[in-house]
Amino acid sequence: MSGPESREWKNATLLQSLAAEFLGTLFLVLTVVLSGGDAVNQYIAIGFVLMVQVYAFGHISGAHFNPAVTATFGLLRKLPPVTALLYIAVQVLGGLTGALVAYAVAGPEDIVPFTPLPSLADPVLSAFFAEYAYSTALCVVVASVATAHADDPNSHYALSIGFTLLSAVSAVGPVSGAVINPAVGSAVDLVSTSAEGHPKFTWVYWAAPLLGSCTAAALYGSLSWLRASEAEVAAQATSPTASDSTSLAYDLPARVVIFEFVGTFFLTLTAGLGAQPLAVGAILTAFIFASAGFCGGDFNPAVTLGALLRYSVTRAELWKSVVVMLSQTAAGVLAGFSAFAIAGDVGWPHPDGANGDYGAFVYEMMWTGLLVTVVLNTTTPVFAGASQHVGELYRARGSTHGIAIGMTVAVGIIGAGKHGSGSGGVFNPAVGTGLSIAALAREHDSASALWVYWLAPLAGAVAAAGVFKLLHMGNTADDDGDIVGGASAGGGAGGERGADSLSGGYVPATTAPAAARGAALAGAAAAGATAGAAGSSATTPLLMITGGELGPQFVAAGSVNSSPADSVGSGPGAAAGAGRLQWKATGGDEVASYLSA
Repeated sequence: MSGPESREWKNATLLQSLAAEFLGTLFLVLTVVLSGGDAVNQYIAIGFVLMVQVYAFGHISGAHFNPAVTATFGLLRKLPPVTALLYIAVQVLGGLTGALVAYAVAGPEDIVPFTPLPSLADPVLSAFFAEYAYSTALCVVVASVATAHADDPNSHYALSIGFTLLSAVSAVGPVSGAVINPAVGSAVDLVSTSAEGHPKFTWVYWAAPLLGSCTAAALYGSLSWLRASEAEVAAQATSPTASDSTSLAYDLPARVVIFEFVGTFFLTLTAGLGAQPLAVGAILTAFIFASAGFCGGDFNPAVTLGALLRYSVTRAELWKSVVVMLSQTAAGVLAGFSAFAIAGDVGWPHPDGANGDYGAFVYEMMWTGLLVTVVLNTTTPVFAGASQHVGELYRARGSTHGIAIGMTVAVGIIGAGKHGSGSGGVFNPAVGTGLSIAALAREHDSASALWVYWLAPLAGAVAAAGVFKLLHMGNTADDDGDIVGGASAGGGAGGERGADSLSGGYVPATTAPAAARGAALAGAAAAGATAGAAGSSATTPLLMITGGELGPQFVAAGSVNSSPADSVGSGPGAAAGAGRLQWKATGGDEVASYLSA
């Protein structure tokens, strides 16, 4: 099950779906209220209760538990309007019931209404933008992990959703209460008997999340349209020449740049608002999983550099990587100023350990090296021979790489505290730049150590790429002599590492079909010539990936053309060596096959 488009969900009755939404929202509100007295662990409790209920009820109703999420699916036309309205109604009713149960269990003094932080210059405006920002993040993540066929089925959908809410509560809880859910906000405010309980701020907790849902629907819809457009263009370009293969290699899909910007923005925003280390790692985990089908989920110039160096560096891949790094850095700067606007200040990294800049440099370099090593080992092919090790090459479609990467950052931040290296725990030039520049607005001396947060992570990335090559020498997929495409396909520019392979070669989904056609053409043509010379009508034995409701699958090349009208050629030995690389679109995903003519 991967959300509202699963077969189980479609088979559930409307009444069953409404009952699931009621119960899920009830327990969400109950947890929000009863965990309010534990400021240290509340954000964990709220994020985890959402996660477990999405796992529990997702196959029945889609597990929205939030009018903003339901509105997103309605705007994306994945939920009928009447059903969406019924969902919202039972969510509000479930939230109200949960608040009443909390009232009965804990007493009226524990029902504290949500109110903006009064010490801010404009509390209501700050609360509005805080709720809007993280409602957008939540709805983008939900839409990406729960509806995308390119990554279906997956088992990380609920974890990604819960982690996003966990991060939001930690980041903007002090500013707005981190409601991120109209049903929760209105229920608690209406039941509260506190002197502050007048629901004068309830409109904030409806307007901001619903506006966020509109933004998320527009963003996800646009990215999906861009991906579909690329597949359509690819289907029309069936016989690229050597010259247009070269020019196509410079193509960088807009969706890559856009989603790298979005993910880096929310990562930097969460760090700048002073969220707990676990929350920073959690938001990174969520957006890495959400990035499937759109980009490689780098959100870090150091990671992009490490991925580039893991493969052979070409001029095309270098150019694309630079563009992605610029997008990430711009997102970091915007997020830094957004954090300043929301909270009236911004957390900024600065070496404060016993060894100052030197100690910070060493720690930032080493921990970024570990981070990039984790990325390369969990999201790129590491075993040769695709036909024997498809499962190993398929790692980026699993449900572990995002957790490994996010928790590496979380642990690193803890180790970077005053009792550790005192570096600030950045490991990301985009985050360091954004927060340092934004802190200048408060006249902090935040730019003096900026060189540390660029040079150290980049040095760590270079070292990690070298270590990866050393440890995997002769045993990586791109070292296999039978690879088509191989290292020339590149690994930079936010490529969707481990997602698309052609006979073991790494073909980034972000550059497919452009780079893949050019990179694989020479090797495929040679294979076609061999088959043609032998007088065989069989297809060249390549493996490919295709998408669809059952998720990406490795299939035989000959299975792509299912009708005579689709055939490239026929007859034994027809035009020896006259093979071509053909691209077709299936379910919005690219499909590659080489067929002997």
